[in-house]
Amino acid sequence: MSVNLFGIKTVLLAKHAQHVVLIPFPVAVFTVAVAFNYCAHCAHNRPLAAAVYFKLLLTAVFTVPVVATDLIAWQLALEGQKLEGILLMHLVWVASRVC
Repeated sequence: MSVNLFGIKTVLLAKHAQHVVLIPFPVAVFTVAVAFNYCAHCAHNRPLAAAVYFKLLLTAVFTVPVVATDLIAWQLALEGQKLEGILLMHLVWVASRVC
């Protein structure tokens, strides 16, 4: 039986790949929000400032599934074993940013 590597079922049910796919979205949206905020501040542009607000809101919304998939990846890939070193630092850093 061959597995379709590009099938939707394979992609969505991969063991721990979702975190890697989701993480660029909040980072990119936050980066654009910072740039827009700078431009809105310099040009005194209120509509652009409103766009910054919605981009930051979108970043907050995208952070929830990123953190969830991070915890799921930890459980699936490492079978819930105790975290040490860089992985522990990563989890503490992410948790401190969400709270």
